[in-house]
Amino acid sequence: WNSPTATVDAVYALLLRGNDVSNSRGNVRITLGNTIMETLSTSSFADLGYLKETLTDGNLLNPPKKITVEKRDAGVAWGAVYAQYSEDISKVTRYGKELQAEKKLYVEKIVNNEKRLQPVTSETKLTVGDKVISRITIRLDRPMDFVQLKDQRGACFEPIESLSDYRRSNGTGYYMAVKDASTHFFFDSLNKGVYVLEYGYRVSRSGTYETGLAVIQSAYAPEYAGHSEGMKVEVTADQK
Repeated sequence: WNSPTATVDAVYALLLRGNDVSNSRGNVRITLGNTIMETLSTSSFADLGYLKETLTDGNLLNPPKKITVEKRDAGVAWGAVYAQYSEDISKVTRYGKELQAEKKLYVEKIVNNEKRLQPVTSETKLTVGDKVISRITIRLDRPMDFVQLKDQRGACFEPIESLSDYRRSNGTGYYMAVKDASTHFFFDSLNKGVYVLEYGYRVSRSGTYETGLAVIQSAYAPEYAGHSEGMKVEVTADQK
């Protein structure tokens, strides 16, 4: 519902119907392809009105199929459907509608005695000691309050700035919190438009690593969310 007050009123109205509604799981059947789930099942979660089904047939969800919900007894039923799946992070593609995050990595090189930023791709060979810049572009199609961004860091990267603090750039302020495996950004308010954030880290060890995703989400309207694509990078040992 549109506001916390409206949500409380709606839940109160639903609970007024019948006797002991919170302890009645009802008789609801959910059908997805040939898979059938029922609230009257023997699932250990059924008494909570929660059903969980693990599907091994990827064709059921790709592309998404029609889900049918059938209420088979008197009364009111309400709920939501959540789908989760696992994927190699380097194969994750960029996603976002109202709220988008694009992450690009650049390695700093000296060219003709000048510092130049060169894009990092899956073909780039990084070297231990290289300085890498993470550039995150945020796009919003409307003003939003209380937005949080999590930029995952590859295990080969160490942040140059390790102290968390409040900052301003692009005409907006945010709190940057540096964690062991990621950097978090918290925005009180963002207007419609495009914002660019940059910060750096050093390459600390050799090997092949996932660079991680930049994930952005509204704190109080989590349906507004997006993330960048994934990528692998290769790091060679320090050149003597």
